[in-house]
Amino acid sequence: MKKTITLLFLFLSFHSLRAQENTNENQENQETTANSLQAAELTLSQYKKLKEKLEDLKETFEKSDQETIGYLVFKLNNATLHSENGTDTVVDINSIYISLKDGYINDLTVYYNNQIYTNKNAPIPVTHSRFTKITDKISALNGTDFFVFQEIIEPKRLNQFVPDDVDYSTETDLSELELKKGVGINNIFDIRLYSDALALFGNEENGLVQTDLRYKNILHRRTLINSVFYLQYFKVNINASKFDSKDKYIEFDNFNNSDILRKSYLNAEVAVNLLNSWIEFKSQSRAYLDTGFGVGATKLRTATDTLNVNNTNFFIEGGLNLKSSSNIGLDVYGRMTRLFSPGTQTYAEYLNGQYFNFLKFGLDFYWHPFDDKANRLFARVNYITPTQDIDKTNDFFQFQIGYSVMLSDLIK
Repeated sequence: MKKTITLLFLFLSFHSLRAQENTNENQENQETTANSLQAAELTLSQYKKLKEKLEDLKETFEKSDQETIGYLVFKLNNATLHSENGTDTVVDINSIYISLKDGYINDLTVYYNNQIYTNKNAPIPVTHSRFTKITDKISALNGTDFFVFQEIIEPKRLNQFVPDDVDYSTETDLSELELKKGVGINNIFDIRLYSDALALFGNEENGLVQTDLRYKNILHRRTLINSVFYLQYFKVNINASKFDSKDKYIEFDNFNNSDILRKSYLNAEVAVNLLNSWIEFKSQSRAYLDTGFGVGATKLRTATDTLNVNNTNFFIEGGLNLKSSSNIGLDVYGRMTRLFSPGTQTYAEYLNGQYFNFLKFGLDFYWHPFDDKANRLFARVNYITPTQDIDKTNDFFQFQIGYSVMLSDLIK
C-alpha cells in the first residue's frame, strides 16, 4: 500500500513538474514568437523606409528638373528696318525663328514682306553684354537692308546661366520665350556603356565592357572672330574597363608600350577647348581643337607579383562634330598623346625615364530615335598606333557598340 501511495505521489509530482516545464516552455515560445514578430515588424518598417528613400531618390533622378533663367521678348510690330544709305522704315515683322545652342543663338531668321533676314556672320551669345554693348545686324540674304538684333529681341530677368538648347518661332508681337536650364542629375552627367566586338567575338585583348562618365561645362559665350570661339568649355571624362581574366594583365616578360593604353582599367582626363567654330554658315556641325591631361592605371604581372602601373599623359585633339539631322551625328577626331612612362614599386628602373608618343584616330556614330539626348545608341571605331618605328607593330583597333544610360535607370 505504501509503495502504491509512493508511486502515485511520484507520478503526480512528475506530472506537476512536466506541466510546469510545459508552461515555462510555452512562455518561452510565446516570448520568442513575440520577439520574432517584433524583429520582423522592425525589419519590415526599415525596409519600407528604405524603399521610400529609394523611391524619393529615383523620383529625384528621373525628374529633369529645370529652373527658369530668363525670358526673351520678341517685338514684331513697329520694328525699324535699316538700310546702308541711312534710310529707316518702321514695319511689322511677319515672324521670327530662333535656334539656341550652348547658350548662343546659332540661327536667327526674320521674315518680312517675302524677304529673309538672318545673322550672316556669327552666332549671337545670349548675355547681358551682348544686349547692351554690341549691335548685331540681322541682314537680308539678298540686299543691304537689315534689322538690329537688340531692337527686335529684348531680355527680361535674364541671368548669366547657360540656357538649354531650344528652337522657337513666333508670329505674335511681344511673345515671350522662357529660357530654362536643366538642373536634374541626368542633365549633368552623360553615362555611356560600351562592349568591344573585337574582344567579345575575336581574339583582341581589348576591354570587354567599358563605362564612360562625361561632364562638360561652358565657360563663356564670347566669340574671337565671327563664328570662332576660344577657351569656351572644359570637359571631364572618366573611363573604366572590364577585361577577360586572361587579358587584364601586362605580362612583364612580354611588355610593350601600347599595352599601357590598351589594358588600362581606369582612366581620367580633363580637357579644355582651344578653338571651335561653325564648319559653314549657321551649321549645327562644328570643328574643334582641345588639349588636356590624363592619368591611367594598368596591372602588371611578374613571375612573383602583381603591380599597379600608373601613367600620365598630355594630349591634343582635333575633330569634327557632324550633324546630318536632329537625331543622327558622326564625330571624327584625331589625337596625339604623349604618354609618360609609368612608375611601379619594384621595376621602376626598367620603365621610368622615357615617354612614348601615340596617334589615335576615331569615328563615333550616334543615333537617338526619340526626342531625348539621353536615349542614344553608339558605334565607335578607334585605331591607336605608336609613332616610333620600332613599336608600330603594336598598333591595335577597337570596335565598340554601346548606349547612353540615365542615372535614374540605375536604381530602378
